[in-house]
Amino acid sequence: MRIVLIIVSLMIFVFGAMVFVIASSGGSPVSNFEADIYGPPAALIMINVPDKIYLGNLSYDGESARIEVKINNTGNVNVTITPQLVNSSDEIFSNLYFIRRTSDSYRKMGNWSINITASDNDYFYVKLNLKNANLDINDDMIGVNADVKFVAVQA
Repeated sequence: MRIVLIIVSLMIFVFGAMVFVIASSGGSPVSNFEADIYGPPAALIMINVPDKIYLGNLSYDGESARIEVKINNTGNVNVTITPQLVNSSDEIFSNLYFIRRTSDSYRKMGNWSINITASDNDYFYVKLNLKNANLDINDDMIGVNADVKFVAVQA
């Protein structure tokens, strides 16, 4: 019986304490809200370009067809992209010419860039123009190629 009396007394005390807490907060329950707020993400510069661009067949003193090249900005900032030859002394592919749209004027490798907004994609055109290259080509050159890196910097 004594244990029952202690339990009942304890329950009355706990209930009274709860009534006091509710009464002291204006009679309304209170919740605590919490959130984790993060600052802006670090600049992420990342682009996707094709692994290979085939320019087709052309004569030693001719030019290739205009080729459309798609490029994706998969980063989170606007970028300016400039194509550059990996081997800057390449006599053939230093004659690559670029335009953004067909109504633009062609600009030679090293003098052309394109701006692309964050998480967007775009395209440009490229051609190989050997008309005024003055190259000493005496034989067929099948499969001649060069690597072009696309340098992207935050715009």
